[in-house]
Amino acid sequence: MEKISQIYDKIFKRIITLSSPAIIRFINTVFEKDFELDSEITYNWTESVDDELDKTIADTIITINDIFKFHTEVQITDDNSMALRMFEYEFREALKYKEIEDNKVVLSLPEARIIYLEHTENTPEYVDIVFYFQGQGVFEYRIKAEMLLRYSVDDLNNSGMIILMPLYLLKLRKKIVKSYKKKPVELAAELKMLIESCIISIEANKEKGNITLADTDILINLLSRLYNQLYADYEVFKEEGVDSMITGGIVTYGEQRVIERTIELAKKMLKRGLSIIDVAEDTGLDESTIRQLQSELTS
Repeated sequence: MEKISQIYDKIFKRIITLSSPAIIRFINTVFEKDFELDSEITYNWTESVDDELDKTIADTIITINDIFKFHTEVQITDDNSMALRMFEYEFREALKYKEIEDNKVVLSLPEARIIYLEHTENTPEYVDIVFYFQGQGVFEYRIKAEMLLRYSVDDLNNSGMIILMPLYLLKLRKKIVKSYKKKPVELAAELKMLIESCIISIEANKEKGNITLADTDILINLLSRLYNQLYADYEVFKEEGVDSMITGGIVTYGEQRVIERTIELAKKMLKRGLSIIDVAEDTGLDESTIRQLQSELTS
């Protein structure tokens, strides 16, 4: 379970380093803020995760515009251990930036959210950490919770939470574990539909400009990685073409990205004044396509 939980944490830590506009949209959605998309983001952490997900990472606090701090973590179970770990890290960070005012020490802690990747009817809407200071009273620190699987694909598609789409493959995990032997073919079809919806939503947000081309590459890659972690060992899914579907979808997407990059290159060449023939020779695009691109640039 610990190893499985680590893959979710690593995926989230990779997601949270996407383009600044994508992360600002995420913060605005989860914390109900309205930061401008060109706001400055600073990350407070000590380790990093590359595209191969082969490194671990410390908790992450995001600072926006050098003032507003936010801390978000994902958790697969609904125990309270995450809240304690988050507070411990936040307190250590607050000590680094403490302010001394006469006989007062001011510590500033971020707004915090736990995102439960799976939930039950008993999963809490928030976790309170209660401090008893003898002779002074009781103080509470509340960390609110989000339940990822309460959202539909459309909900994620239409909000800043689109960047969590790779983790949405968990939607069918418990159902598959419970019912795989009884109706494997039906579950394979359902999983195909889920994967297709996730890929379409990610691509749609790229077209809308909500995420960048690089963001899209990363999210599609993470979707594939989590599929391999969760479902690749189910033999019937291979027989029913789920494996080839996600591989084919990624290959198709990759081919589309090559086309997009080629078109971008052709436009840059046209802007520099190169002839249609030269652009065709260098990019491999046919001359009629290049003429259309030239027409779009001059319209």
